[in-house]
Amino acid sequence: MENKKVYNSRMIKKYFQKINKFIKRHNPFRLKPYLGEDYEDHWNFTDFKNKVILDLGADYGSTADWFLSKGATKVVAVESLNFPELAAWADGVKVIPVNLLIQTPADYERLITEYHPDVAKIDIEGWERPMLEADPLLIGSVKEYMIETHSKELFNLLTSFLTKLGYQVTHSRELGPETDVIFASRNTTR
Repeated sequence: MENKKVYNSRMIKKYFQKINKFIKRHNPFRLKPYLGEDYEDHWNFTDFKNKVILDLGADYGSTADWFLSKGATKVVAVESLNFPELAAWADGVKVIPVNLLIQTPADYERLITEYHPDVAKIDIEGWERPMLEADPLLIGSVKEYMIETHSKELFNLLTSFLTKLGYQVTHSRELGPETDVIFASRNTTR
């Protein structure tokens, strides 16, 4: 007589939860960082768990993938140059691809109004400047900003702008002679 093990639904569910946990920790299919950047070092200034991320300068989706691996519930991935690769990878649910070159204050305002992000990561090679002219109430509705700047002038302007809006610049990181990352946060109510 064969000794067959009977599996109930709770055992099966627990088994798949263990597999999913393993895959999240050891996923060999994660997208490789763009230009070899170390996202742990570059962007890991806050807890992304259960947050909506507005990813301006999303490359082909590697930063969006990294934010999801850190627990983000949704990433709005905005890109123009690498958009075809991003759109092919994004699922439209957890990662929403947006084909847009940010050039005006209205671009910032529309994205914040439409997606209500908790965190905005901005790495758009100098196009951060229009943010300075966007509606301060909308800019101020985002709880946290992570902004890569490519000039000391822009770094100083954005740091001053965010400070005047009530943000605390709790971290800034120099990545090169003209490249810095600003991390700014504040408590906001929506």
